[in-house]
Amino acid sequence: MSSSDDSDDDRDGDELLRDFEAEGQAIKDSLLPIKSAARYQATYDKFIKWMSQNKTAELTKDLLLVYFTELAMKKKAPSLWSDYSMIRSVVNLKYNFDIGNYVNLKSLLRNNMKGYEAKKSRVFTWAQFQTFLQSDNFYLAMKVLLIRGIFGALRTCEMTNLRVQDVQRITTVNEKQEEQMLFVFSIENTKTYHPRKFVVGREYVKVIDFYIKARPDDFAEDRFFYRYEKKGIRQVLGKNWIRAVPKTIAEYLNLNDPHQYTGHCFRRTAATLLAETGANEMMLKELGGWKSTAVMQGYIQDSFFSKVQLFEKFDGSIGFRSAQINTPALRDNQSERATHHVVKTSKKSIATKNKKSTSKVMEPMVEDPSFDEWPSENFSTEATAGTPCDSTDQQSPELPASRQNPIGLTKKVPFAENNNELNQLEPPVKMKKYEDVNGSSSENVPVRGTNIG
Repeated sequence: MSSSDDSDDDRDGDELLRDFEAEGQAIKDSLLPIKSAARYQATYDKFIKWMSQNKTAELTKDLLLVYFTELAMKKKAPSLWSDYSMIRSVVNLKYNFDIGNYVNLKSLLRNNMKGYEAKKSRVFTWAQFQTFLQSDNFYLAMKVLLIRGIFGALRTCEMTNLRVQDVQRITTVNEKQEEQMLFVFSIENTKTYHPRKFVVGREYVKVIDFYIKARPDDFAEDRFFYRYEKKGIRQVLGKNWIRAVPKTIAEYLNLNDPHQYTGHCFRRTAATLLAETGANEMMLKELGGWKSTAVMQGYIQDSFFSKVQLFEKFDGSIGFRSAQINTPALRDNQSERATHHVVKTSKKSIATKNKKSTSKVMEPMVEDPSFDEWPSENFSTEATAGTPCDSTDQQSPELPASRQNPIGLTKKVPFAENNNELNQLEPPVKMKKYEDVNGSSSENVPVRGTNIG
């Protein structure tokens, strides 16, 4: 009885044994991005094949440098970064080893990026957008794609996967207590797995509503975009057809290089047009579903209009402040506040001085009444080597005697008439001995702020 029970227990133990290593590896493989898992694995397999061809099985820093150096001869810099990212992810999951810690490898990839300029799709202007909407209804499907692509910043795949049930028609009341119809679009299947919504209203509602009503009644397909040529056709629009729409629109508008208007044109146009309205960063990220500011800025066209806006903001604010500073009333007010400024002591100094409040009133600065009347070209006297300014011969007769430059300094420094006045100047005046270009010394030459000698 006992022997049979022991044999049954051994059999059950054998059946219960599990290969945790294999199960764990399967879980690790599932951690790769679902949509790109096959591409990750294919890139890693190419790397392993290259290692076997070079008869090595040890992953070292030098091996990675050699591999990516050879790969740089065949691929462009962004593709190189993409392969590096995929190999890094697979190696990290399989062997718990991060090649991202190799500083020299990252430096190699960064050096390959220097001087590289990515080719980006061109964008439509607002005027071009409005012009195409006035076209014939033969382009109805393209007009609806353009409206949704721009107001929703949609990718080609997102427009392809849009379903009929993702579109909702609602009626609201505006500020004027008037009813208006809106279309709410829900984008559930996104590239980054972050669903988002956007709204289309006003005159664009009529175009979308006409397209929805023209849909064939017996069309069983639930994808929203279908083919339209003067009437609805029972055929859905594929991703390649949708990707070619910006090029077709550019050809209709007679734009230069229509082939540069790719499927990413809708998304870049949306970001650029919204940025030119002065929208903040939060609104831009909400439009396109971006989390990274750097990625979001890559979608915004470096347009001339945005540069003009920046200049106007600088010019307007700086010009306004300059006008305020040059206003006589404000200048007099600033002068009055400067001469009667009171420096209050801190609480700590009050406690240390028998808790008596004290204050120190600064003396008014010495000003020459003729200072504002000086000609700007005679404000300073320039001196060059060999021709020093002499206090009796070289000084300009147009300047007041109290303001003459005795040693030929090239900086514009107004001087007080005597040392008593110097003691009242702010900041404190330093007294220093100087020698002019002829070797003669000048005692107690007043210098304000910084050493000039």
